[in-house]
Amino acid sequence: MTEYMRQDGFYENVERIGVVPVVVLEKVGDAVPMGNALSRGGLPAAEVTFRTSAAAQAVREIRDL
Repeated sequence: MTEYMRQDGFYENVERIGVVPVVVLEKVGDAVPMGNALSRGGLPAAEVTFRTSAAAQAVREIRDL
């Protein structure tokens, strides 16, 4: 486990929530609205698959939400 994940409580939050949605984003512009919607719904983390060319930029867009 990486140190930053221990420090920010990442794994504790995943255990508490019990689920991490897996998302495929075709457009970078969908990243922030999707992240905000998941967060408002009580899911503050998501796994973004790298199946599209938008994935890397989408992660950069939502990492600080």
